[in-house]
Amino acid sequence: MDNKVKITIIVVILFISVLGIISNTHSNTLVIYPSLKTISNQTSNDSNLISPSEAVSIANTNIPAFGEVRYGVKYIQNGQNPYYMITIYGNDPGLNVYGQIIVVSKVDAKTGKLYV
Repeated sequence: MDNKVKITIIVVILFISVLGIISNTHSNTLVIYPSLKTISNQTSNDSNLISPSEAVSIANTNIPAFGEVRYGVKYIQNGQNPYYMITIYGNDPGLNVYGQIIVVSKVDAKTGKLYV
């Protein structure tokens, strides 16, 4: 292999690694309503906060969603008022809302209170 090919491979690997790091800044959860499939636990080190799974469960219980949806979960550290931003996306390719945001809500990370 010559040096140009090696450099190209290294650049591609670095690019893919950076994309992977960027995409891990929030998690997406595939849900076939009403059952939760998976979610990663992305929180601060504060054990007094609810988990991302609990935040999605609160949104799932209180916001009517039909068919297949995907939940985007992002932890926001907002001084003394941390919260989870829950984004619900349509995930059924047969519907016209596929891939589109259906609703964005906020769940208080300390109390679990839902703000729509």
